[in-house]
Amino acid sequence: MEQEAGKVALRDESIADIKKWDVGSFPVDEVVARFKEEVDAKRVRSISNATANVEGNGVKYGE
Repeated sequence: MEQEAGKVALRDESIADIKKWDVGSFPVDEVVARFKEEVDAKRVRSISNATANVEGNGVKYGE
């Protein structure tokens, strides 16, 4: 549905309440501009300490 309209549905997982993650559907150009702005500002929304255990150190997903 969004694809035909030239839009993408956005989810913001930095919001604490999982029920509020879906923030809506936006035009692709607007989303690209928003992401570019965040990258240019070097804004960090969240940090993940998950790992795929590629180094064999026994740590898996931040445990």
